Amino acid sequence: RRAGDQSRRRTGRQDEPVFKYYTAVLGDQITLTCTEEQQTVQTEWRRSDGQPLPYGSRLRGGNLTIENAGRDMAGLYDCIVRGLTAQPMTLVRIQVEVIAPLKISFSPPMPMTVLPGDQVSIYCNVTGEEPISSYWHGANNRSLPNSVQVYGNYLRFYSIRVEDAGRYYCTARNAYGNTTRTAEVIVNRNEMVPNQPEYGKRYYQVTRGSTIRLDCQLPSMQSPYLNVQYQWVRREGGLPARAQINGKTLQLEDVTPDDAGHYECIMYYPNKTVVYDSVELAISREGGTTTEQPRQPLVAAGDCRNTDYQCPVVVTVKYKICIQRQWVCKDNMRYICQDRYDPDSCRPIALMESSHTTNSTATRPRIGARTRRPGRPRTRSMKEQPRGRNGRLDGDGVEVDRPKRKPPTFYFAPESLPILQLEPARSYVRPGESITVDCTSSAGTSVPIRWEKADGAPLPYNIRQDGNRLLIANAREDDTGRYTCICYTDDGLRYITNFELQVEDNTIPDIPRTSSRIEYADRGTTARLQCNTDLYPASYQWSRSDGELPADQDHRASVLVLPNVQASDAGTYICKSKSGGQSANVVITLIVNNIIPFFAQSPVSYIEYKPLDDAFFKFYFEITFKPEKLNGLLLYSAQHGANGDFIALSLNAGYPQFRFRFGGEQVMLQPDQPVRRGEWHTVKVNRVRANGFLLVNDQAPVNFPDRLRFHGLNLEGNLYVGGVPNVNTLPAGAVESREGFIGCISQLKVNSREVQLYEDAISTVGLTACETCAEDPCNNGAGTCMESQTTRGYKCLCREGYTGPNCETEGAGCSIDTCGVGRCEETDRGSECYCPLHKTGDRCQYTEHYTDATLAFKDGSYAAYEKLQTKRTVRFRFKADSLENSILAYTAENEQSYGDYMAVILNDGAIELRYTVAGKIKPLILRSTVPIEAGRWYVVSTGRVRNGSGFLQVDDEPVINNDTYRNIAIMLKTMVYVGGYDKRLVISKELGVTRGFEGCIAELETSGNKVNMIEDIRDSANVYHCGTETVLPPRGSDDVEYGEDSTATCRPGRGGPDCQSITDVCLEERPCQNGGVCQTHGGGLNYTCICPAGYLGLRCETQFNTIVAPRFHGNGFVEISPQALEKGPNQLTTEIAIMFSAYQDNGLLLWYGQRNDEEYLGNDHIALAIQDGYVELTVRMDGQESTIRSDGYMADGEQHVALIRRQGNQFHLQMDSLTVHGETRPTGKAR
Repeated sequence: RRAGDQSRRRTGRQDEPVFKYYTAVLGDQITLTCTEEQQTVQTEWRRSDGQPLPYGSRLRGGNLTIENAGRDMAGLYDCIVRGLTAQPMTLVRIQVEVIAPLKISFSPPMPMTVLPGDQVSIYCNVTGEEPISSYWHGANNRSLPNSVQVYGNYLRFYSIRVEDAGRYYCTARNAYGNTTRTAEVIVNRNEMVPNQPEYGKRYYQVTRGSTIRLDCQLPSMQSPYLNVQYQWVRREGGLPARAQINGKTLQLEDVTPDDAGHYECIMYYPNKTVVYDSVELAISREGGTTTEQPRQPLVAAGDCRNTDYQCPVVVTVKYKICIQRQWVCKDNMRYICQDRYDPDSCRPIALMESSHTTNSTATRPRIGARTRRPGRPRTRSMKEQPRGRNGRLDGDGVEVDRPKRKPPTFYFAPESLPILQLEPARSYVRPGESITVDCTSSAGTSVPIRWEKADGAPLPYNIRQDGNRLLIANAREDDTGRYTCICYTDDGLRYITNFELQVEDNTIPDIPRTSSRIEYADRGTTARLQCNTDLYPASYQWSRSDGELPADQDHRASVLVLPNVQASDAGTYICKSKSGGQSANVVITLIVNNIIPFFAQSPVSYIEYKPLDDAFFKFYFEITFKPEKLNGLLLYSAQHGANGDFIALSLNAGYPQFRFRFGGEQVMLQPDQPVRRGEWHTVKVNRVRANGFLLVNDQAPVNFPDRLRFHGLNLEGNLYVGGVPNVNTLPAGAVESREGFIGCISQLKVNSREVQLYEDAISTVGLTACETCAEDPCNNGAGTCMESQTTRGYKCLCREGYTGPNCETEGAGCSIDTCGVGRCEETDRGSECYCPLHKTGDRCQYTEHYTDATLAFKDGSYAAYEKLQTKRTVRFRFKADSLENSILAYTAENEQSYGDYMAVILNDGAIELRYTVAGKIKPLILRSTVPIEAGRWYVVSTGRVRNGSGFLQVDDEPVINNDTYRNIAIMLKTMVYVGGYDKRLVISKELGVTRGFEGCIAELETSGNKVNMIEDIRDSANVYHCGTETVLPPRGSDDVEYGEDSTATCRPGRGGPDCQSITDVCLEERPCQNGGVCQTHGGGLNYTCICPAGYLGLRCETQFNTIVAPRFHGNGFVEISPQALEKGPNQLTTEIAIMFSAYQDNGLLLWYGQRNDEEYLGNDHIALAIQDGYVELTVRMDGQESTIRSDGYMADGEQHVALIRRQGNQFHLQMDSLTVHGETRPTGKAR
């Protein structure tokens, strides 16, 4: 939240005060500043109306700080300085305006849980300074769905649906800013899921030695079906060895007592229906019987007789049911169709299943034979009834040789379904807290309930079921999810409802323990990276800091498996493990050996790759090598046939020679100087149509002949590196010496792609390992050497305290947290941070606020925007803080040092446009005639018009044109970099400048389109705001004079005509220590430090031990060892911080005095408690007590931070951002 800050110096006498406006937010701490230069002079603040300063005001270094801005502090304030003149002088006069913060609340409170079909209204209540506008919208300002209506501040659902559940956003705006809050609506539903049916069971008894055929019988209600698949199983184990299956028939020959058991036939229908048929087989020594249960007469639901009553379909949900009319009660038919009856006028009846055809696994309702309460499901019997004597089942009167039948499944009508109720239905908890969830059924407490995770996973170890309750103890972040309460009935149905658990991120995060190690693997082997932590049980998440993880591997396992490792797999892997509120990081650096090939030519060595792509008009390659012999073929590709096109790069007496033949025309290019044996060298070759160059190391480029005619290049054959299978087959003139290359090759780039030397190869012949780390180049053990496909063949992993390419520089190197959210790069000067948008500082620790679209840059800064369109033009304003040669804008064909580019640079005090086309190595240069001065604004317009002519204009000078290469197109494919460039790009040395611009740039236009320099950024680093000054019109405007009173160039954090006004205290003072993030408020003149874990204080200057405890219920406590707080028996200072959420108005938060088992005898102590919803701090020292109380109500369930500071007999209680002061009588210690 920003408060406006404007200032101006009145015209007239020199001693007139500076007049400022300050907008303060109600309840915030504000600071009024005199001037920095007068902070050492005696100053005094007064109110112009003569009233006393507001309560809680304090003076420090010329600044007036008011702890809690109230409405009564509005008015004029004068800063009076003594000692500069004979009389006191009013130096600054500030008009303070106090506004109420813009706040949003919802009625009813969020989140809210409703049922489908409910009418829902949500009111967005907005308070703040009028006028206020507000509106409802979806995520990312998307429009609302058609099912929701908005009336003023009301969001309404007339009949809410399950799909309407989600988050809805209310945004409010006024003249001082805007704010957005989220309303979350949960639509809870009871779901009914039928069990799979199991049909009638038959009983067979046969004689030992007999043969029996068992048929899979279709239930009577199921019509015949084609393409049914049958499967026979035996519940007691596998089928007998003599069993023969033929479709739906199972034949058992020469049966023995071991063949007895329960046989089950499973029928799979094409419509996904699954039907079961069971047979119980008994084996006896004498003849047996085979009987089936006589079936009851069935009535087809679709053919009810005239004497039957047919239930309405709407009543029974889906199925037709026929009931003999004699059993239907008069005027009460609806109830009997819903499995109910009137005991006073009707006799109970039993309705058997009909043969109605259905594709559903659910069956029809039945009328129960026993009296039970309407709407209450009978629970499933948990024990089977025991088998009685004489082959009967006790209680049912069924012969043992008759098939037994499970009671049929039935549906309840919707109005008679039992309801599951959750209390609560959704919970937001913090790590370490505990909660109990009750699941009750409207059918009564005797209905069995089971809890399980919605995804089918077992309940976590800290979550268990106790009766109908779900007990969640010491909640962890990974416990977040959905938990299902299931009610089972004996009628084949289960009813479910879901409980949503959301565990918030730990607001007092623990400091993850980080361990690191290095692991080695040979190329082609399988690497297994183990996340070794002592957390158990734990969740794991793997990531990679310098690349992507393999998609086909499990990233959440404790072991990351990397099969067939190659050079691209080398790098840093990070495993983050969590268990409850604890976390640990394991950083593993994987070093892959034997990735740099050595070509021994014993007798032949080479690598074969696929042909060059799209080489007809243009190609580029770059190769890095270390020769052991100064003759040999490095690279070769050709067209089929002895007289076809070819390209060849070879060494001849140490001179790299590039030879090619296009369309029968043969050319050879050679640099001025040879290369040396045993050193690394890089050769680059670029060709565009008839133009191109050869570049060897840092030597001058060798261009293609000027009068070379264009011929398309046909390279059909594969690309060979280091040699060919037979050098004698090379065409005449391809090489001077017909032999392969002897030495190491560490890097190959073709066009815009870096070739993986082994991974991308079709075949490799005669290669050994180069062993680039054999000589331990990393400063004699200051780092670990890792083979790498780079220009040196290796890179060094420096240990702590060393940095640089060979770990030769003492200093901190890059680690995973060196730059916070930024990117860390190792340079010759040590590690450097490249911070994203809105972050600055040497470790990206500061938050940057942009008041407008005027950006400031320094060397290493850049802002990247979309690439240029067909129109290749750029226009912008700039103001240089330094006249060093630098790059203001840059775009190129690719991110390497070859191809076309266009750049606007500051060179020797003037603006230049430099660009290349068609592979030319030397750029065209257009130079402005306007001399550039530091601190003044200029406008630049430059680029190429459609006919290919280059132009440049600075301010109102005549346009400078250049028609050279006007008919040749320029290829620009990268983003447009402004203020500098990404140092990972390789720019052409012919550009002549590598330093980034230092100054401000505004009003950017690319391809004729205006660019929002903040919102349109695609990538950036170390960009900060330019200050409070406005962009001046271009020089030469009639209404502007440039003189001594022009706006001065102010450093970041300063503004005004003489740079004496502080515009951003965070940039001016950099107050936050130990990696704290500085956030400004109150017009940039006040700040708050957001401290990292383990630090507290106004400037994050104090380190402390973090202790996270679970939820308290009024009868628990955590005792902390005094060693965590005490520095000795007598303490001059005490600092304690505690974060809490209070749900009751009274309770003890903290006691620091006698031990738990000691009697209180008037000891010195510090007590922090909630009293009537307010926080009270009591301090007793040397028999004297003093109590102070916070102003705000804190028992609101929200998170608050209490910070206790004691210095001698003075103590302070800071609640959130408000501070209360107190003291006891003078003394020097607390006992």
